[in-house]
Amino acid sequence: MEFKITGENIGPNIYIDNEIEQNGILTFDVNMNLENNVPQEFRITFKIPDIDIYSVWSPSLRFERHIGPDWRKRNTGSRLASGMPVHSLVSSAGMNRFTLAISDAANPTSISTGECEEDACIYWSVNFYTKNVDPSKT
Repeated sequence: MEFKITGENIGPNIYIDNEIEQNGILTFDVNMNLENNVPQEFRITFKIPDIDIYSVWSPSLRFERHIGPDWRKRNTGSRLASGMPVHSLVSSAGMNRFTLAISDAANPTSISTGECEEDACIYWSVNFYTKNVDPSKT
């Protein structure tokens, strides 16, 4: 899977590390080194092939469960007091096809998906620090 990182803190300050695939589950760490201790919004994008994907599930999507086009993606927003950073793609038989979950539920994030008709792929966008946050203490 090829990841692209864009945003204010791009470059060597944000990187993906510790990619491990085990039993069909891919886990990885997103690391950020802050120069001024104030996190700025950044985005990680990637795509997967649309293989037997029928709908989208997330606690915040409510009634819009169909897969949207890549120019109007289905968006799951979360932060400390609302939402949950989980976004799943489901087959017509109700089987999980791809789930993305962020372990940091305190900071504001959003996860979006949309299908591109030209290449039959689902485009993912994972946004971190979507709202202003206080300077980091670390």
